[in-house]
Parts: sequence; structure tokens; C-alpha cells
Amino acid sequence: MKKLLLAVPVIAGVAGASWAGSTFYSGSESRAAYERVIADLNDTLGLAMVTTEYVPGFLSSEATTAVLLTDGMGADALFHLHHVIEHSPLGTGENAGLSAARITTTVMTEDIDNELVAEVLQGFGDQKPVVLQSRVGFDGTVDNEFTIAPFEFAYKRGSQVRSQAAVWNIAVDSEGSYVGSGQWGGAVIETPTAIVNVSEMNDSFDYTRHSSGLYNGNYEQTYSEVRVTAPQMGLSAGIRDIAVSLLSDISDDKLSGNFAVAINDIDAPIALDSAQLKARFGGLGVDGFKQLNTVESEMLAAGFDADPAAGEQYAKDYLIALGAWIEAGSYIGYDLSLGNAGGTADASITATFDGDGSPSGHDLLTSANATYADLVRAMKFEASLTAPDEALALTPAAMFLDPAMLAPWIVTDGRGLTSNILVDDMTANINGDPMPLEIMLGDEMYAPLKLDEFMSALLSS
Repeated sequence: MKKLLLAVPVIAGVAGASWAGSTFYSGSESRAAYERVIADLNDTLGLAMVTTEYVPGFLSSEATTAVLLTDGMGADALFHLHHVIEHSPLGTGENAGLSAARITTTVMTEDIDNELVAEVLQGFGDQKPVVLQSRVGFDGTVDNEFTIAPFEFAYKRGSQVRSQAAVWNIAVDSEGSYVGSGQWGGAVIETPTAIVNVSEMNDSFDYTRHSSGLYNGNYEQTYSEVRVTAPQMGLSAGIRDIAVSLLSDISDDKLSGNFAVAINDIDAPIALDSAQLKARFGGLGVDGFKQLNTVESEMLAAGFDADPAAGEQYAKDYLIALGAWIEAGSYIGYDLSLGNAGGTADASITATFDGDGSPSGHDLLTSANATYADLVRAMKFEASLTAPDEALALTPAAMFLDPAMLAPWIVTDGRGLTSNILVDDMTANINGDPMPLEIMLGDEMYAPLKLDEFMSALLSS
């Protein structure tokens, strides 16, 4: 569900932006706008959406698109979408009002062959599972309403899921900027032994499309509580005041940002009151990201049963694109904080790619002579840890922690456990004690890297 919720504003926003920028649609102009929708969604979602029917009209037109995993030959449609495009300035029914055009998109449930999917869709009853309403203004702006109907589904083994309705409102302009918010009523999942209650979800977003799959802006999502109860075990545990956020910034053709999850209140039979996790990234090449998307699309279109020679070429192309994405100076890092009544323990790790000194900065990715030592020389690793004694004393870990066994990686400073590690320039500095990696790892450092063979085997597995 989380992936769906994160994807909704992107899907609706891209579709809305594609319709924006025109003040009036005749039948022929509506078809051109519709085709832009399909092209943009293909570009953004990595799916293949193919028009199977378009019926033009004077005041309204209808279209059907097939949604496939790839556009390779013989690919079967996952499902079909039905579009009603009203291009009269005056709408009718639910679409009544003055506007340049109104587009209603729904999922066609009657032609789904997959028995499991068809059975699950019955959980929506007589309602349309998903509806996207787009109203194009005369100034080129688009107001979208994306809804998911309430859902109830019972499994044969006694489990059931009940999900409330969800709705998003997104305002889009012709520049590809969209701002909006959404609300999901929550869900209850019942099994023979446990019940999971997910509270109402609220989110907000403010994004501008930069290029295929890349956006500038921020996204925030909050839940008041997620609770698990198991009456037979006498268990009731929950997490409250939950926040999920995503920040993306593109400057000078470099992508940076972070993804964070914060649980500010934990109600559970463990000595943990709060937890926060943040993933950081920066310096990633935008052109490399586009190349990766292209290579991945080509691989999907060809299928995973490509001949070995094609697999080897895809592996090389992927590594070249990866090198263009992970430019010199790019990094990825993680920060973790765990809190209880005794204090907060903090841990952090960051990996930075400094480049291998070649003109491209990443020749080692495709070089047949590259070794693990070459990769280590091109990288820098930093890690730190602080854990106060008062916080540790409240946890079962206090019974098993032996400072002598943790040394030299983790040491005590009189107030708790601490660690500071830096791996750079073929040396590991462990809490102030430098040690050459050649001594630590020996001749294994100079074993061939063979990333192309690894990628080829991975793609063909």
C-alpha cells in the first residue's frame, strides 16, 4: 500500500500536466492530448501503455489503453483503462461546469483474465475501483481528483482486509508542477490470531517534474497510529505519530535529497520509545539516471531470456550508465536514532565515491583488470555510533555487551559506547588507530573485480 500511496500523486500529476497548456480541445486536439498522456505515463512509470481503441466524437471521445509490463512482442495486458474525454466547454452530469476539457479515466474490470485479480476486485463491490477525474481550465491549469473506492476482501483461511476510501486532489500547471494533498481512511487486517489497525493517512506534496522519473520537491505522509493486537497471546503493541517524508533536489544536473521515517511514540513491551531512520543521497548524475532508465527499459522489452551475448552487452551498458549516475563526489548515507527513557542512541554510516582517477572517474566499473583494491581506493566510508549507558541499561543488550569483545571497533568513553571509523586512502582509522587495509585483508584485495561478469550472471539468473 505504501508504494501505491507514494506513486499516486506522481501518476495523477503526470497525467494532468500532459493535458495542461491548451485553452480548448476539439475532437482532434483531444486525441493529441490523450496521446501525450499515454507517452508521459509510459515514460514515467516504466510500463507499456498501448492504445487499443479510440472513438472520436464531436462533444466527447472515448479511448481504451492496455497496460503491459513491457512493450515486447507477445506481452499480455495486465489490465485496460477506459477514458472518456469531454471536449465541450460545458460539461454534463458530474462534469458539469465551464472548462476546456474533462477527462474521466477508470480501470476496466470486466476483461481481467487473472482469476486471483478478478477475485480481489470483487472486494470493491459495485463501485469502480479507481477513478481519475481531470478538469482542464481555460488558463491551462488542471484540477485532478484521484479516488480509490472502499475495499473488503476475505481470504479462504479466515483472514480479511477492510480498507477505507482514499482521495487525492492535485492541481497541475503546464510547466509540470503539481501541488496537492490526499487522505486515506485507514484499514483493518484480521487474521485468525491477530488484528492490525492502520489509522487514517494524510499526505501532501509539492513537486515539479524535471525529466523522466525525476522530480524537484517534497512529499510528506503521516499516520496517527498503527496497532497490532493478538488476544490469544495477550499482546497489544502500537506505534504512534508516524511521519514519512521524501525530499528531492536537482541542481547543476546533480540529484540530492533524503527519505525519512520517524516513529515518535512506541507503545510496546520493549525499552524503545522512539525511532527515526533517514537515508541521504547526493551528487548523483541526472544523465546517468536517464541512461539507467533506458537500459532497464530495453532489458524489460527484450525479456530475461535474451541470449548470453545480449546479456553481456546489457551488463556492460548497465555498468556504464551506473558510472554516469554515481559520479565522483556522490554519496549515500543512513542515520538511525533509537530513544528510550535513558537517552538516545545514534548511528550513522556514509559511503562516498571519490572516483578512480580516470578521465571518466569510473573506468574500474568496466575494466577487465580492475581489482577490489581499485574499488576501495575510489571509495570513502565513514561510520559513527554513540549509545549512552543509561539507555543501554534499560535494554536486554546490557546483559550481553562485553566492552572487551567489542574492541577495537566499539569502545567506552565513560558515558557509554562510542565508535568512529574512517576508511580512506587504503587505510582504516578505527577510533584513532590507523591500520593499512593491505595488512587487514591481505592478497584478497588484489583479486579481480569482474563486475561485468557479476552483472551478466545476475541479469540471466
